[in-house]
Amino acid sequence: MNENDNSYYASQDRRIPWLKILLIIVFFIIIIILIAVIASNKNANPYDDLFNKTKIYLNSNSDKYPKAVGECKNIYLSEIEQANKSLKTCNTKNTYVKVCKLDNNEYQYTPVLSCGNINTQFNDWIIGTKTNLKQNNSDVEFRFIPEQLQNGEKIYYPNEEKNINKISTYYISSPDDGYDKIDSPTITYKWYNEVTGKDYYNDGELLPTAPNGYSNHDEKEIKKYGSLTKPSEENYRKIEEGTIYAVEYVAYPYKYECYDKKLSGTIITPTLCEKRDSQTFKNTKKVHYTCDGKKDVDQNTICKTRGEWLADSCSAKTQTQTGKTNEGYTYTRNVITGYTCIQTKGFVISDEVYKWYKEGQVKKYYPSQSTISKEENTYYSSVPTSGVMKDESSITYAYKYYKFKEDKHASSVWVSLTDRSLTLEELINTFKEAGFEVNTLEDIEKNDKIRYQIEISYRDRK
Repeated sequence: MNENDNSYYASQDRRIPWLKILLIIVFFIIIIILIAVIASNKNANPYDDLFNKTKIYLNSNSDKYPKAVGECKNIYLSEIEQANKSLKTCNTKNTYVKVCKLDNNEYQYTPVLSCGNINTQFNDWIIGTKTNLKQNNSDVEFRFIPEQLQNGEKIYYPNEEKNINKISTYYISSPDDGYDKIDSPTITYKWYNEVTGKDYYNDGELLPTAPNGYSNHDEKEIKKYGSLTKPSEENYRKIEEGTIYAVEYVAYPYKYECYDKKLSGTIITPTLCEKRDSQTFKNTKKVHYTCDGKKDVDQNTICKTRGEWLADSCSAKTQTQTGKTNEGYTYTRNVITGYTCIQTKGFVISDEVYKWYKEGQVKKYYPSQSTISKEENTYYSSVPTSGVMKDESSITYAYKYYKFKEDKHASSVWVSLTDRSLTLEELINTFKEAGFEVNTLEDIEKNDKIRYQIEISYRDRK
């Protein structure tokens, strides 16, 4: 080898820069990957993450699913394994997915987050069906109509019709005496057509003088009301001293905890324990009070503030409790409903008033032909006659009403046990009152002599 030949060593020197370059490239690739991973975690949607992790968790723990239609369960973050970094800031006790069973093997998932600056909020409740629900978004709530198999015949309103398929009218309250059962909970509307006619101010409000733009009026009416102070004297007004009245509502008993000296435990019932149609649990342990039929409140809670003073008495024989308010006014009260009539000395005013209107395009409701919405009480689920339009603002669940004629020799039919939809707790108590030992929706589904229909309300995430 030529001593002056440095080619071998020179090749080694040339290799070293290439190794350095390769290491630098690998280093930068790792940095880019780390940045991408961090960015991915930072931009991850925590709602999607919680939703997906919950589904994986439930697929491995199928016993955690709600069992019956209308049942809901909360799956908390603390139960779910392997939640990724997008949920690290979440409060594990306040972050959960509400899972509700809509139908056989059909569920609604509603993530609720409490994660740093992300705190789930919802819009107002509206009624709907399961087709309105947005998966991984909408919150859902159920109400229930209890039914029992009985032998007899259903007679529907109107015209004592026996074939439900011939009934197209729905109502939100009983349309006639004796029709105290409900069937077919359905989303319905009031319907109208537009005509030229009397466009009443504020849906027919009675006023002594013309509102701006409403120069015409119907025949004179007399509006009587009360006042604690003497009002101004007007040419349309008569003022007299006398007794005036006002209505307010206080908390009322809505369920009772009953015990039996010979049996263990207690039961909750909407009927006063001592008046239960039973030989057991006839003693009252605790009375629960409410304002809305859903939540407990203190016994002395004022549920609805006092209304306007009236000229006519609001007292009745059912108001058996008497007393005085903090202002010293006398009252009579219905202790079952919380309805309270207050009376004191004041001024009785009689005003000459009118329904004011202008000519224009108005809604004439079908079938009453009234142009005032509150005077129409008939609802339909589809177009009842040609030329009418749906009043979107009137949307509600309504029912076909019927009376039940018991006949032991007739075939069995499903008969509602109430004239309105109920909360879950009310549903369970109603079946218990009817003699069925049930504590859950699953218990009801397993009993072939009872069932329930559901109504759905929902609210979307803001």
